[in-house]
Amino acid sequence: MLLGLLAFVLWPKALNKLGVFDYGMWFLDSYAILAASDTRLAGADPVQPMAYDIQHRAHIYSDWWYGVGRLGLTRDDNFLLGGLWVLAFVLASWLFLRPKSAGETAWYLGLFISPPVLLAVNRANNDLVIFVLLVLAALVLARQTLLRLAAALAALAVATGLKYYPIVGGAVFLLVRPRSRLLATLVAAAVVLGATMASVASALGRANLNGISASIYTFGAPVVLRDLGWEGPRALVAGLLLMAGLVAASIFWRGLRTHTESRSPVTQAAFVLGAAVLAGCFLTGISFAYRCAFLLLVAPWLWEQRSMRADAKLGLWLVTAVMWLDGLSCLVMNFAVGPVDKAVVPTIQLAWRFATQPVAWLLMVLLIRWLLEVAVAAWRREAKAGA
Repeated sequence: MLLGLLAFVLWPKALNKLGVFDYGMWFLDSYAILAASDTRLAGADPVQPMAYDIQHRAHIYSDWWYGVGRLGLTRDDNFLLGGLWVLAFVLASWLFLRPKSAGETAWYLGLFISPPVLLAVNRANNDLVIFVLLVLAALVLARQTLLRLAAALAALAVATGLKYYPIVGGAVFLLVRPRSRLLATLVAAAVVLGATMASVASALGRANLNGISASIYTFGAPVVLRDLGWEGPRALVAGLLLMAGLVAASIFWRGLRTHTESRSPVTQAAFVLGAAVLAGCFLTGISFAYRCAFLLLVAPWLWEQRSMRADAKLGLWLVTAVMWLDGLSCLVMNFAVGPVDKAVVPTIQLAWRFATQPVAWLLMVLLIRWLLEVAVAAWRREAKAGA
């Protein structure tokens, strides 16, 4: 993993061939966070395009991120902050991904050095911080003591306050047993996560859910819907209805089987956290593909289940495709096709999105099906305990 990352650091042109560009500076996204803090300390409004940011972006996250300024950090400390985020992400990956065979090792390595992960690392995107918090939540759920449940909830609350979408990770508490503790934990999670969202509600309007331009390395149901002419709330509603129809059709065709839990509580918890945040992000807007780094949380469960259920084996291939298809298209264009007229590029990318978006949709259908299995399993346990 280190060699893979260092190779792209030493040969940045390799990143360019994959379609990942640093625009002359590594850790652009951590820089934007520091620029927002500096702007606020200077008495200006960070929610407007910031003069302090290299790309003049506006701050689109919650006020919690201004805390970097309270730590005494400024834009001059960007390499330190971005480097710490990347280091924490790498260490969290090492703590969580523990392959037991050469094949599993090779697959994890392929996912770890995939273009979406490289994009997140190159930009030091704050999704790396969320990844670390979700891994911490999964690790402490190795045992379900009251203290560990509180620690997992605290990690989720911090993640929710920072980037909103981790609130759906509360689904992980459906794994709690016994019955009395499950109900109490779900109520506590609803209260804490609800209060956290209420505290940052005023910042929700800043979220740029569909403002990303159409290109490669975009993630979300509205991507293809926007290409079809659907915009804004219409695309959101259409995406939700279409996904609901696809999931319902898959259940009608195959039914819902009993969820196969992992032998490892950490693997199981990470799977629910990763699947929930990915499905939630996919359905609610468009983000860059670095969001797919959360597939690393799903990967160990898929590898473990691949020999026991066909849909998990399919999911394994779909995860690989989602992580690499856009990168492979860039490699083909750069090495096999060569330079093309810039006027033709949008047409090529549009055709590529129409060809590849069904892969992402199918993966999301599977993730949602598996999450429903977790919910049904919890309901059945409750019904059995009540009887």
